[in-house]
Formats: sequence, C-alpha cells, structure tokens
Amino acid sequence: MDDPEACETVACLQTLESLKQYGVYDECIRWIKELVELTWGRKASDGIEAIPPIYELGLKHNNRSQKNFPPDNHDGSYSLAATVGKGQGQGPTMPATQVNTEAANKQIRRINTALSELIHLIFPCCVSKLEYDLSQFVAENNNVPLFGKYLSNATGVQLNISSTFDILSTDDIEEGDLAKSIGEVQGTFHPDTSDHAALWTGLLLMFRLSPGSNPGIFCLAQHGLYMRVISQESTIDGEIVVVFILFKGVAVHCSFPPAVLRAIIAELLKTAGLDVIKTNYNRTLPYNRFAFVMYPSHNPNSRSTSQLIAPPLRFSNGGAGEHILPGQLNFAEHGHRVFPCALSRANYLGREAAFTFWNLLQVSQLKLVVPFSDILASILYQDEDGKLKSVEPLKWDITRHPEEAKRCLGNWVWYVYRCYRTWIHITKADRNRVQGLLRGRSEDVPGFPLLERKRILLSKEKCSVEGAVVEEDEVLQVEKVVERTYHGGKVKWRVKFQGKMRRG
Repeated sequence: MDDPEACETVACLQTLESLKQYGVYDECIRWIKELVELTWGRKASDGIEAIPPIYELGLKHNNRSQKNFPPDNHDGSYSLAATVGKGQGQGPTMPATQVNTEAANKQIRRINTALSELIHLIFPCCVSKLEYDLSQFVAENNNVPLFGKYLSNATGVQLNISSTFDILSTDDIEEGDLAKSIGEVQGTFHPDTSDHAALWTGLLLMFRLSPGSNPGIFCLAQHGLYMRVISQESTIDGEIVVVFILFKGVAVHCSFPPAVLRAIIAELLKTAGLDVIKTNYNRTLPYNRFAFVMYPSHNPNSRSTSQLIAPPLRFSNGGAGEHILPGQLNFAEHGHRVFPCALSRANYLGREAAFTFWNLLQVSQLKLVVPFSDILASILYQDEDGKLKSVEPLKWDITRHPEEAKRCLGNWVWYVYRCYRTWIHITKADRNRVQGLLRGRSEDVPGFPLLERKRILLSKEKCSVEGAVVEEDEVLQVEKVVERTYHGGKVKWRVKFQGKMRRG
C-alpha cells in the first residue's frame, strides 16, 4: 500500500506449533480433537458411544461438487450452515438445505460449535486489533447469522472431503485430481466471488496421512503467497496434520492434493511387510483430507439482499407476495440446523425482531418510551437446561452511543475502501475464459507438479546458440531472467546462466 500506516491483512497461516505463542494452544487442541472424532468418527469403547464418520450421515452435496460420483464415494463439497440462494438476483441468505435427521443435525451442530470456538480463538492471532474490532462491529451491526455463540463474519461452512493424493518418485508422478474430487471450481485456481472483499475466510485443513507424506500446498495467486507445512510437529497425536489458514476468498487461490513418496511405500514393504502398509499407509484411505471452509458472504455482511428470517407473517412486508420459493428454508423455523445452541439462535432472531421494530418506529416518526436495551432484555428464550434467559445486550448499542457508532462506521468505510484499492476483481467468467485459453496453449506442453524436484537438462541441439558450446546433459544453473517475450503463441525467455548468456 502507499500508506505504511494503513495495513491490510491478506493472509495468515497458523500451525499447532505457532499457536503456542498466543496462549490458545490448549483450547484449540481440545476443539480440534473433537472435530477429528466428528469427521472421521469414533469407535465405541468403555461406555463411550460411537460417532459415525460425517460422510456416512447421508449428507447432500452442494452445487459446487463434481457430479456423477458412484453412490459409495463421498468425495465432494457439503454446506453445513447458511448459504445464498441461487436464481433470485443476488440471492437471499438462508439456511443451507442439508439432510434432516436427528443424528445428522446433532453432529453438524457439534461441528459448527467447534469451528465457531476455533474462529474465536485463532482469528485475533491473525489480524490487527483494528481489523478484528471492525469485523466484530459489522457482524453485530448487520446482525449477521452465526453458526456459533460468538460474533463472526463467517456465515457459511463448507466441508470439502477428498480421497485423492499424488504418488511421487524420482522418475514420474501419479497425480491426484483435487478438481475431480471436490469439484472443478474449487479444485483449481479460483476466486470466491460471493465473499466480502474486506473480510476473511477461515480454512481449517486436517490430513490423515502415512508417515513422511506431504500434506500439499496452498497458493494465493494475487499476492504470490505459497504456503506449505514443513514441520512434523503440527499434528494431533503424531498422526493428523492440522493447518489453519486465514485469507481473502475474493483473491484467486488454490489447494493441491497431499503427496506420498513411492520410496516410502517401497521401504515399508521391504522392512515391515504388507501388514504395516495396511495400517500406516492405507489408513489414509478412503478419505485423507478434510477442509472446513468458513466464509464471509458479502450479502449478509453488507445487508445488500434479503434474509429469509421467517415465513410470511401477514404484517409489515410479509404479505402474500413474499419471495420465499417452495423448498427454501428460513431461520425461524429451520434455524436449529444452523445455530448450534439456543443462545446463538435467540440472539439472531431476537435482535432481528428488535431491529425491525425499532427501524419501523424511526421511519414512521414514532417514539418509544423505553430504551432499546430494554426491548432486548425483555426477549426471553429457554436454554438447554430449561432456564429462561434474556437475549444478550449489544456490545455496540448505537441508540445509546451514536457517536461511537459513527466512528466505527467511518472506520469501516475507510477500511473497505482500502481493501477495494488492492483487490483485483476477477469474476468467475474471467477465470473460466483464462482457464480455457491456458488449456489450449498447454496441450502440447508437459506440466509438472509444484512439489516435484527435477534437474533441468539442456541438450546440445537446443543450446548451441550464439556460438556457446554446451555439453549434452550438462546441468546449467540460471543466474537471472533477463527478458520475457510472447510472440505467435509462444513464450520465450532470455536468461543468463552462470558464465553464459543464452536464449531459451
């Protein structure tokens, strides 16, 4: 940025090891261990009931998933919280359609609770205090639908399940296909165009891999950031690799599948036999990668479109012409699928009712003899223990502290403007057009994985230019790139090798 005092956090990676310095390690471990059991499942033992793997609950794929999977294959993408409806302009915010069984609802609520706790613990470790406070203010001021009890801008939870991985050797590579596993859009470089440009996506990656495996990489194309976990200490019980990445979802990004070395498999076979392979290698199968994507949709965070709060209620604008389509869910009747506890549901619906009531009085030039805070305090709900409690008071009550609200709103507008200045707006149509162009250019050009290490060998025929003599199979080291040109569908590089000048 041109102003060193106006900082914008674009990305942050946290491992279990790095979280120790913030004092949240123990709490994070507790919630992550619960997530591990809620995703891969847990066997019954010593009076402890079994937990089925999340993919055995009959979850419904969302529209980003790859189509035509076999019935017994659970690779794909699943929505677990709120979503934005399609086919209605920008789309209303509403609960995601998901399998509706008691077992599935209970397990999804527990997953959402754990994710909400982790966001609450980890986000402040990743961004500046100003950025965090502004995001919290926006979440409360716009009454963003939460999937936990803490304020957050993350409205949606997407679970990506994948069983694909690369097998590497010194000679070749058997490439996994993340695009085939979780969908073409998500498995390749893409922007999340429905996200808010000033807010962050939280990505929790969990890998169950054989010893010596590489969990893969994550790239942010716009910012040139390459993220890869190299520490073996970021694991649960020495087995499950856990990574948390915070990033701007509107920027082009991509994940790559995990990788295992063929040499490790061969060594295990040689020294320990097939039984060890089955326990240490095949434990990665069928599903070795779980990605929980907690994303901040633009619509609910900016209130730019409607939210499906309740069915038509006859009064206010909820008449017969209400735009709820058949099969769409609303938060009042179906919020138990999104909100993991009675508190989060009561806060959202109670504040929505109070805000609507207050705003109607304001535009009607009517007065209320009691403070707005008393309205919230008068709204009661029943908690899990059967006790009646009041909806929580606001942290930023704009009716009592209007000057504070003006300051926060001003800072937020300023921050959004800063973010928009650095954001390269790439749409899905832009992405698809460029992807098609690149595919056409690369049909006859062999690719290489980012994890692969190979020597670059230049033959005599290709390098006998400008009178320089190069021995066949001589390994040349590039000192610097001098020039890059594009002509006739071909890219040419002018580079300087150590001691030579060469056009390649």
